[in-house]
Amino acid sequence: MNLKDEILCKYQYRLFGILIGLIYIINIFGYRFRCKSCPNIKINLPILGIKNSKIVLYNKHIHHWLLFSLILCLSLFIILENQLIIYFIQGISVTFIIHGLIYEDRFDFQNASKCVST
Repeated sequence: MNLKDEILCKYQYRLFGILIGLIYIINIFGYRFRCKSCPNIKINLPILGIKNSKIVLYNKHIHHWLLFSLILCLSLFIILENQLIIYFIQGISVTFIIHGLIYEDRFDFQNASKCVST
């Protein structure tokens, strides 16, 4: 594989990650950007700190853009034999970071246990 094909392959996997991220966001969060709104699908995993589809640690809400910022930073340093999965994860991470930063309450870390219906 020459350099041009390798670069093209990297961007294809990142774009595929962005596309999958957008599909996930539309299905889970919908088209509207309303603060404290309830996601369309509720996920509760108390052992991981997920309550009503929100990540809560030490009674503070951890925004998904912050989590995916960490994942993106880590993915820049991880080297695998097959890097294509890393490029895909980077695409999804960028999508979730941008999505999370669009909300007005992006820097509000107070635990909002109740969400507003859309």
